[in-house]
Amino acid sequence: MQKTRLQDLDPNLPYIQAVNRYLDDAIEEAPILETTTQLRDKLENIAQQINRFLEFQGKVKQLANEEEKPQRIDITLDDLKLIQEVLPINNNLF
Repeated sequence: MQKTRLQDLDPNLPYIQAVNRYLDDAIEEAPILETTTQLRDKLENIAQQINRFLEFQGKVKQLANEEEKPQRIDITLDDLKLIQEVLPINNNLF
C-alpha cells in the first residue's frame, strides 16, 4: 500500500487548508507549551484527523470506482461530519 503524504494532497481542499493551519498553529505555540507531551498530543491529534480524511477519501474513491453492482460501504458519523467540513453543503437543502 502506497503511503500518502500531506504535501501530495490538493492544497485547495478546505480540509487540507484547515490541517495546514492547525500545523502552523502547533508550530507557533510550541515554544510556549509547558511540556513536549503537549506538543506531541497536538500533533497526534492532527495526524489522526489526516488519517480519518485519507480513510474517508479511500471510501469515496472505492464508491466512484464501483461498476454497476453497488456494494455496501460503512460510513460512520465521523465520516459524515468530515463530509460536512470538506464539502460546501447548502444546509437549506436538508
